Amino acid sequence: MWTENDRWDFNRNLQIFSQSSYASLLSAGFHGVEREALRVNADGSLNLEPHPQAIGDKFTHPAITTDFSESQLELITPPFPTIEGCYQYLAQLHHFVASNIGDQLLWPASMPCRLPSEEQIPIAFFGETPEAKTKEIYRRGLALRYGKAIQMVCGIHYNFSFDPKLWDMLHQHFGDEVPRQEFINDGYCALVRNFLRLRWLFVYLYGASPVVDRSYDIKALNQFHTLGPDTLGFPWATSLRMSQFGYSNEEQRNFRICFNRLESYIGDLRRAMEMPDPRYEALGLYRHAEQIQLNANVLQLENEYYAPVRFKQAPLAGETSLDALERAGVGYIEIRASDLNPESPYGLDISRLHFLHVLLTYCLLRHSDYCSRRERDEEINANERRIALEGRMSDAEISFCGKRTAMPAIARNFLQDMMKVAGIMDRGGGTKCYQMCIQQALAKLDNPNATPSARMVAGLQDTGGSFIDIMKKQAQAHHHHYRHYQGASDPSIQRE
Repeated sequence: MWTENDRWDFNRNLQIFSQSSYASLLSAGFHGVEREALRVNADGSLNLEPHPQAIGDKFTHPAITTDFSESQLELITPPFPTIEGCYQYLAQLHHFVASNIGDQLLWPASMPCRLPSEEQIPIAFFGETPEAKTKEIYRRGLALRYGKAIQMVCGIHYNFSFDPKLWDMLHQHFGDEVPRQEFINDGYCALVRNFLRLRWLFVYLYGASPVVDRSYDIKALNQFHTLGPDTLGFPWATSLRMSQFGYSNEEQRNFRICFNRLESYIGDLRRAMEMPDPRYEALGLYRHAEQIQLNANVLQLENEYYAPVRFKQAPLAGETSLDALERAGVGYIEIRASDLNPESPYGLDISRLHFLHVLLTYCLLRHSDYCSRRERDEEINANERRIALEGRMSDAEISFCGKRTAMPAIARNFLQDMMKVAGIMDRGGGTKCYQMCIQQALAKLDNPNATPSARMVAGLQDTGGSFIDIMKKQAQAHHHHYRHYQGASDPSIQRE
């Protein structure tokens, strides 16, 4: 069993998987993507019309729904055994949606388009059935607790699981004294702890939200710099979305969800869902005979926990996500720390999926101590905030093992280790894509101006335009791309 005192050695694991009979296991797995996108008008303002009927029923469609707002699409791929298959399906979803929403555009950035007043932002409506009303009331509670603007921040979620054969091999080598699923649970917990320790690196490489429109009405706007017409942000920021100004909840820092064991994770979430919060009790449950939140607890539902990563298990009929985890253990993990890349029509390039696959595999193969509260506060969370707001500064530092360290130096060490994993994965899969994505990451480390966040700021400076102007042109270019997509369509996309 993997504990804080285990002997899980990275170099030993590299030797094991370098064997030809095992190398292919590292490149195998199942991949899924969820892309959020705002529907906008030609002028870059939020489209306030209901979810278009031509793209299906948002309550029943397996791949096209809404997130918080009626104006906020969520495109969902099923799990695929290859990254290429997943990416192709994501492209088909965009093609289908763009062909059925008329002149509306998909906003390409994580930070919102020009927003109307909070009262005008429409909460998603799913119908009058009890289940549909629960979804709507939950969203009313989010609006009440945190405001609507923050809910309009969009991103990419990456769902991933290792091939069962990999777990069989690892279980046989390292943990056959414990039940297989318990071993898998501990393995995913170890992986997630390492991912949390390294997510600052991912934010630096792929953060793409250094600025926001002035209509993003939050109290902290006076802390921002003016970087263009009606455009605010920080000159060296990588991801406002992953900072305290984005899709985060400062109030949730008052409680901790433990990732050391699955039982602790489930127990902490259940306690948060059962613990009354005086602030939310003061808001009440009803106004004008209409229910405005599901309950007055710290979390209305488990999904309200704004985590950069979550443990997941496919629920049976009538089960909640936590019920499914408790019954069957971890089935896959959901990585939620990914900004939309405005330069990509699909919100991300395929190379980012290859990078995430390498990163998660690396996080599995290296030693993973339990996380202490000190480490979560003083290193993990502090590092992400620092890189999110100042990551491209020449003297950027992170805290690691209790010491402040120059970010580029330690990032290079991690990427060089990841390159070793990528080499095995490429050999096992007969590809070059994994090593190539690490080479691209190293190039961004050598040249911060090559990062997506730097390119966005440079675009503002070069054109003298606003965030809205630049993203509007990008949205129009993407719409043209969708309309001329040449890939074959999957008939399941049209199913309601």
